[in-house]
Amino acid sequence: MLQGIVTFLLLGHGVIEGLCDQNEFNKPGDYVLGGLFNLHDAQGQRSEKPEALACHEFQFTPASYKQIHVMKFTIEEINNSTDLLPGVTLGYKIFDYCSDIASLPSALDFSACGDSIRLAANQSCRPKVISVTGPFGSTETITVSQLFLFNLLPVVTHGASSVQLSNRQKFPSFFRTVPSDKFQVRAIVQILKEFRWNWVAFVGNNKDYTRDALEVFQTEIESADICLAYQGFINESNDSVNANVLDRIDQHKIGVVVVFGHIGPVKAFLKKAIEMNVQKVWIGSETWSLSPELLKEKNVDRLGTVLGVTLHQKSEFNRKAVYSSPSQSSDDGGTCGQICEKCRHLTAEMVNSEDSTFSFSIYTAIYAVAHALHTTLSCNLTSCMNSTVEPYMIIKALKKIKFKLYNHSTEFDENGDPPAIYDIVFWNWTSKDAVTVGSFHSVPVPTFTLDQGRINWHTGKNPPSFLCSPDCLPGQWKNQTSFHNCCFDCVNCTTGTYSNLNHTDNCTPCQKHEWSGNGSTSCHTRTEVFLKHNEPVAIVLTLITTVTMLLCGCTLVLFVCHLHSPVVKSAGGKMSLLVLCFLALSCISVFLHLGRPSDATCKLGIPIFLVFYTATLSCLAVRSFQIVSVFKMAAKLPKAYEFWVKHGGQWVIVAVCSFTQVVLSVLWMLISGPEPNEVYPGTEIVFTCTLGNHIFLFAMFTFIGLLSLICFVFSYMGTDLPKNYNEGKAITFCLFIFYVSWTLFLTLYFILYQDGDHKFIMVAMAFSKLTSVLDVLFGYFGPKCFIIIFRPERNTATYFQAVIQTYNRQIR
Repeated sequence: MLQGIVTFLLLGHGVIEGLCDQNEFNKPGDYVLGGLFNLHDAQGQRSEKPEALACHEFQFTPASYKQIHVMKFTIEEINNSTDLLPGVTLGYKIFDYCSDIASLPSALDFSACGDSIRLAANQSCRPKVISVTGPFGSTETITVSQLFLFNLLPVVTHGASSVQLSNRQKFPSFFRTVPSDKFQVRAIVQILKEFRWNWVAFVGNNKDYTRDALEVFQTEIESADICLAYQGFINESNDSVNANVLDRIDQHKIGVVVVFGHIGPVKAFLKKAIEMNVQKVWIGSETWSLSPELLKEKNVDRLGTVLGVTLHQKSEFNRKAVYSSPSQSSDDGGTCGQICEKCRHLTAEMVNSEDSTFSFSIYTAIYAVAHALHTTLSCNLTSCMNSTVEPYMIIKALKKIKFKLYNHSTEFDENGDPPAIYDIVFWNWTSKDAVTVGSFHSVPVPTFTLDQGRINWHTGKNPPSFLCSPDCLPGQWKNQTSFHNCCFDCVNCTTGTYSNLNHTDNCTPCQKHEWSGNGSTSCHTRTEVFLKHNEPVAIVLTLITTVTMLLCGCTLVLFVCHLHSPVVKSAGGKMSLLVLCFLALSCISVFLHLGRPSDATCKLGIPIFLVFYTATLSCLAVRSFQIVSVFKMAAKLPKAYEFWVKHGGQWVIVAVCSFTQVVLSVLWMLISGPEPNEVYPGTEIVFTCTLGNHIFLFAMFTFIGLLSLICFVFSYMGTDLPKNYNEGKAITFCLFIFYVSWTLFLTLYFILYQDGDHKFIMVAMAFSKLTSVLDVLFGYFGPKCFIIIFRPERNTATYFQAVIQTYNRQIR
């Protein structure tokens, strides 16, 4: 850029001489302030020769003429002040900056020392002005600000809000009295968030002002769940471009459009929208949100609803400033006259009707330079001590100033930016004016307010909804189906998940103890399923088990009372008492199936039954073997039988079998025993026990199965013995019931397990255990109790000897 400027300067002395052909407003003073205002609009014009442009030949801009007089008014007010710059007179040198390229010679004049430009900081020449206010646009300011880097001439602009200008390394002498566009964009995003609009378009003219704002806008909406459906550039002089932009907006079904551009292109664009009867919600930037010209446009209400972000207005100042009658004559002195034919015909009323959006910004900018100069000159209430002023001194002072105007505090941050204070306005078609309905402040913390009740919508009473996809209802989640995250399908939450809010990205899984159906908005507590103590089946089990244990106890008492009787001796004598104890203890395992399974009940439920029932079966097996031995083997193998009796073989066998089952049970529990488990079928939570290590569990059941088979073989061998010693038939019958009950259990187990009915698996096992106990109690001990109680005559030694003698005669 600087290389281009130097090349431009090398065009020769003719350029500097041509400066006197420029339009200007001049007033001498002790210190002169420069001003650049686009009194005429020659943007896009190019000259074939390196010469100053005749700005008066182009379109006149009345609003800029008003801005020039705001600057003149402010300088006059400061000169008349007794508190600021006492004894110092400020002058001004104002150029019509009608084009950002063609008007560069006008800007160069501010840095000129006579007829030359200072290119080095060590030259003693001082520029003609101590600061420059303007130009208005960001692109123009970015261009012209770099011309002043040679001498660090401070630029205090009233309208350039591009984010680029906050770069202190590129623009070290730049200050502004309008906030950076990043805050204006944030205010616009807040409006979108307030109404939950997420399907928007962003349009503007192809300038830094729009491009920089678009970049900030895209960054801000990322975290706001807003989608940029369309972005495009509008044109001041090409209606077909504007029509195409409007068509694209309609094609994308966009209802809200952010129009961030300069007044000229925006006016042309909105006129085309009125012509095409395109009704939307338009959100305007500060450059046109208060434009009286647009508000008075014919059929402007066809636009729909217009909201805007504008600089906070000081109505008291605006009235005061515009009532200063504009000069009706031009300065023809010297060789540099201000050429503005239309200025002669303006009245105060006409100027008053022009847009005053940036009037207070100009007022503040001039006062900022005045306060900086006041500090640089070391002024007090009566006089100023210093007289030497260099541009860098003004820059240094600008960084530190802080003052108030009309109760508005002004200061600059490290980037030369002021705090952001915006008004949110609504265009009222009835009163044809912009009504303030909210505000946005950046300090001390970002604050946004909006009174929705004061806005009249073109769609009806309530705010319209502009969404790519409607909100998902509770019980649904967003399934992304498009590049834009605002466009999605709503899908019902699956079983086991829920959502209780609108617009959720996913469904929340229910807790383990909860369930939900398809499309649920909440989870429900699962029904706990286990064999509760108060259930009818549990009560029946408890009663049967208790009665069984009492019967075992009663039988035990009966056998103890008749311990030496032949019936008790034939049942096994003292060993029969042990069997009754084992049967009673086996019943304890049934109680462990009641209630919610715990670690203890899971681990002890099976071992208690298997150990004590194994002991029972070993006793029955030994008793069967003894009877068979007495009647069929004692005579044939007398020594073997004698050895068996002498060394208590029956007790050894019972002990070994019981100990083996205990060892297997302990290993099963220690290595990988059963544990409480939760199963979640449907709407239930079923509390059950795992099976633990399958190998040891299989070994435990295999061992008791083999023992029962051996017992069955011996008992079957004794089925033809005397009826008083015919325990074989009873034991065979008991084992037959034992096999049937557990076969039924295994069948039910596989059926119920497939159905997930774990509760009734517990019930089936409990009844199988009780059946195993009761069949021994009634099948083996029942007949003997009947003889003891009801047939005592058969419970005598004489009767037993007679039966044996009869048996011996039969086998001979």
